[in-house]
Amino acid sequence: MKKILLILIILLLVYFVGCTQEKDPSTQTLEKILAKAENYTNLEYDMETNNTITGVILKSKVYQKGEKYRVESEAIGLAIELKTTAIFDGKNFYAYIYEDDIYIKSETSLEEVLELMGVESEPESNLLDNPTLKEIGREKLNGLNTRVITYTTTATKPFGPSEEVQVKSWISEKYGIMVKSEIEMETGKMFVELKNIKIGSVKDSVFEVPKDKVKTSLILIPFNGK
Repeated sequence: MKKILLILIILLLVYFVGCTQEKDPSTQTLEKILAKAENYTNLEYDMETNNTITGVILKSKVYQKGEKYRVESEAIGLAIELKTTAIFDGKNFYAYIYEDDIYIKSETSLEEVLELMGVESEPESNLLDNPTLKEIGREKLNGLNTRVITYTTTATKPFGPSEEVQVKSWISEKYGIMVKSEIEMETGKMFVELKNIKIGSVKDSVFEVPKDKVKTSLILIPFNGK
């Protein structure tokens, strides 16, 4: 009887340990990994965008909490110094003008704001609907294990027709988000890389704007350095 009881206890321990352990990301499918991104709606990271067409490097600090965003950017490679801060508080867009110490306020949609900020707006899981998607390997990038994928998509130009672009991306196995991308266009290449990712640390105060410094504008000005 004691032997049977001991076996039952061991089996129960094995069962509960198996239920509580997270599955090894290295054995998970790409579909499972991409689905993780939807769980991370409170995060901050450093983002560097290198545009070989314009020769401009954009270094940004990005904060996200739900549908709220803040992007602080500095453009390198322009004739003049360009430093910007863009905030979307869930309803309104604010562009901070450093020279005048004021915020220009505009009402717009989240999709328009993310495009202007240079932040990816499409969920990573949507890539699974792209018939050109291919997983081509695995690499370690900035301490993160990643899956390397390629796909073809359509890029919308601010002025002019859309064009088909080739994309190579590195997806974090841990977070399910793109941590690096290479976009090949007709006129050149653009590189985007995320570093120093932190989860759950962004507070609501990050998106607050001093009311006495707000000026209203009907025009939405792009502040992404593109």
